Amino acid sequence: MLYHVTTERKAEAIKKRGKMIVGYTSSEREAAVCEFERETGLSREDPEFTEGFYEFYDDGREARAREDFDTALSKARPEGMPGHEDSLFFWPDLDKASWVRGRMSERNRCDNYVVLEADPSKIPCQCFAADADVAEDLFDEARKLHPSEYEPTLAEEEEWEVEEEMEKLAKEYYTTMKKYPDGDFTGLEILCPCDVPAKAIKRVR
Repeated sequence: MLYHVTTERKAEAIKKRGKMIVGYTSSEREAAVCEFERETGLSREDPEFTEGFYEFYDDGREARAREDFDTALSKARPEGMPGHEDSLFFWPDLDKASWVRGRMSERNRCDNYVVLEADPSKIPCQCFAADADVAEDLFDEARKLHPSEYEPTLAEEEEWEVEEEMEKLAKEYYTTMKKYPDGDFTGLEILCPCDVPAKAIKRVR
């Protein structure tokens, strides 16, 4: 079985829609929505929220780092391999998914997080396994290109070094990727580049 961490709100939307779709809002963005709601007192349904949040997040550091992250992986992606931004993500064991659920619950106090279990035999595409630590290291490098107001701006030579490291990590992400299921999946994330029907999913906790 495969395990996906999401909010109760999204789990209900999946049930109503009849499928889990590629490209739906990331957990990181949901956490940012929560943070912005708490800081401003605005609800996500308020018109003022949308304009302010776009400036806070969508035009902010995390969004720009995510764009650089996706671009680096897109450039490194070999033909026939899944696009990181065009996939749904799962964990291969419940313990790991439960740990991620706990971490996301600490970051986002506005939503309750749940673990969904998916039957891989009912997922209508070839899934792949990739090193989650390499992806995390790559995103950390991308964030260096967009320092916060409390961090020093990188010199041009330092930017080149970061970009070279990002290129190296993006290539490593794909060179170590393998088809699922195939061997040991310890420390790996599972990418499925397709929508997943609701009949393949059940709520675990």
